[in-house]
Amino acid sequence: MLGEQRGNNREAVFFDAEDYRLYLALGADGPARRRAYRALFRASLPGETVEALRRATQGGWVLGSDKFAARIARMAGRRTAPLPTGRPRRAAEENRQGKLI
Repeated sequence: MLGEQRGNNREAVFFDAEDYRLYLALGADGPARRRAYRALFRASLPGETVEALRRATQGGWVLGSDKFAARIARMAGRRTAPLPTGRPRRAAEENRQGKLI
C-alpha cells in the first residue's frame, strides 16, 4: 500500500505504509524520530560497499545477489550487470594453451 506526502520541494513523495510505520516507531514525536533517523546514517560504510554503490549507480546496474539481478533483468527486459571486458577467447587458442601446460 502506497501513500503520498508532499516534500519540501512540493513534489509528491511516495512511501510504503509499512516503511512509514517503521519510521513512526523510531521515536515518540517528530524531533525524536528525525534524530533517530539521522543517527542511522552517521556510521560510515566500508570502502568496498561505497565503491560497489558507485559502480552500480553510475552504470545503471543492479546491486544485489545474482538471483536478485536475474529477477530484475527478467522484469526489466534488459541486462542488469555489465558484460565481461575484453575479447572472448577462441576455442583454438584455448586448446593450444591447454596443450602447452
